[in-house]
Amino acid sequence: MCILLILLPIAILAILIVPILVTYMYSPSKVILEDDRIVIERVLDKVEIFYANIREASLLSKPKMLRIFGSGRLFGYFGMFRLSGETVHVYARRMRDFVLIKADKTYLIAPENPEDFMRNLKHVTVE
Repeated sequence: MCILLILLPIAILAILIVPILVTYMYSPSKVILEDDRIVIERVLDKVEIFYANIREASLLSKPKMLRIFGSGRLFGYFGMFRLSGETVHVYARRMRDFVLIKADKTYLIAPENPEDFMRNLKHVTVE
C-alpha cells in the first residue's frame, strides 16, 4: 500500500507531463531560407523543403482547416490537416498569415513575416 501511494502520483505526473513534453519537442520554432532549401526548425529535429521540389507558393490569410493528426494550439499548430479536400503538413506558431507550398508534399507554414518570406523565396528560387 505504501509503494502504491508513492508510485501513483509519479505515474499521474508522467501521464500529464510526457504528452506536453513530446508536443513541445515537435513544435516549430523557426523558418529559415537557406541556399537550396527551406528549413523548419523544431526542438527535436528539422523539416526540409528543397527549392528544386517546389511547384507553387502562395499566401493564405486564415484558412479553414480540419486537424487529422497533430497539435492545435499547444505550442503552435503542426501535423497533418485537411484544407480544401487536400492533406497539408502544417508547421506554424499561429493560425493566420500562412505560406502554402506545393512541393513533394503540400506544406502550410507561418514564417514571421510572410510577405518578406515570399519575396525572398522568389529571389532564391529564381537564381
